[in-house]
Amino acid sequence: FPVTIPLNTSMVYSYLEARKADIPNVCFFGLQYLLQRYLSGKVVTLDKIEQAERHFARYFGKPNVFNRGGWEYILKKYNGRLPLSIRAVPEGTIVPHSNVLMTIFNTDPKCSWLTNYVETLLLHVWAPTTVASRSLQSKMVLKDCLVKSGSIKDLEYKLHDFGYRGVSSYETAGICGAAHLVHFQGSDNLAANEVN
Repeated sequence: FPVTIPLNTSMVYSYLEARKADIPNVCFFGLQYLLQRYLSGKVVTLDKIEQAERHFARYFGKPNVFNRGGWEYILKKYNGRLPLSIRAVPEGTIVPHSNVLMTIFNTDPKCSWLTNYVETLLLHVWAPTTVASRSLQSKMVLKDCLVKSGSIKDLEYKLHDFGYRGVSSYETAGICGAAHLVHFQGSDNLAANEVN
């Protein structure tokens, strides 16, 4: 993986923030699913290292691009667990724009290259965070209209999720459907129940 970081770098510290958008706040959601699904426990194995090395050689056309030594070090020293610290605001937290939502850094000086490797996967929080944020905004608009027209009774059922129909995968349906359920209860998205 052709990442250029200065030699002798012992730590890479990355963060995720929501920049300005057309809605006032962001509702952070989706990190716990990603951590449990992809990064918990022993995630590095010899089979995965060998598979990745073949893939990188084929993709980049060079055999020496893949950091096999780094991955073998993690397998040997940490039994395949990633030496990282990932910190974030709690799931469902509503945060003003331009604030940090999540940080990630390596905890072993020999693994500074690992931070941005994993950061790429962790950025998959954008889809569920966007859905949770849009659902929150919709709920606020609906509440305002319902207050003006009579009653906010059953507000949590006023926006139903049919999002399973237009997404790219079962996993996307599940995690984005679960993000909708942060603010509403109505859903025809059965995959969301498995993630939620």
